[in-house]
Order: sequence, then structure tokens, then C-alpha cells
Amino acid sequence: MDTGPIIKLLDDSDFESNDNEQKWDNLLKRCINASKSDLDEFLVKLSSSLDIYLPKLKIFTSYLRKKYLQVAPVKNVLIAKFISLLITIVITENLHKSDIFGFSELLHDCIVLLW
Repeated sequence: MDTGPIIKLLDDSDFESNDNEQKWDNLLKRCINASKSDLDEFLVKLSSSLDIYLPKLKIFTSYLRKKYLQVAPVKNVLIAKFISLLITIVITENLHKSDIFGFSELLHDCIVLLW
């Protein structure tokens, strides 16, 4: 398992890379297996720098939505817990930035993943 801050996986994600699926899967694994303190650190960093991370975060949640809802609704409690924390910590703390391009898509993908 990777070491270091989870946010580094999001920082290292390249929009043009052919292996983005593997990177998104690795990021998800780190998020759902992280300690509470590591996950909190990641979510607080996202929340405080949403302007920077929104494009990649939107792509990540869109990937999760397409991958996990393609065949059947998500039954994984760990994914639902992570998405719930993402909504609670990152999205609600940044509602004042809801006019930023991509914010509504991020919220939509998160809600679909929970539904």
C-alpha cells in the first residue's frame, strides 16, 4: 500500500494519462482503507483548496459513478461512507462556491453514488 498523504495521489493524477483508471482505483483504495486521521487530512485539504482540486475530484467521482453504477447500484458500505464524508466535509463546507464550474456535477455524482 502506498505511503504518504492521500492528496499526493490526486496531485499526481494526469488528465491525459492512459492509466487513469488504475490511478482512480488506487485513490479509492487509499481513501476507503485510510486511517481516520489520514482521511480527515485528505478531506480537509480538499475542502480548503477546492478551487484547485475540483476538476480532478469531479473526474474521480464521475469515474466512480460510471464504474460502480454501470452494472448494479453500489452495495459497498465503504464507498458510501467515503462519499458521505466527501459531501459532509468538502461539499457542505464549500456551498458558497457552488457557482464554480464543475461543482454541481460533483454534487450530482456524489448524490447518485449514495442513492
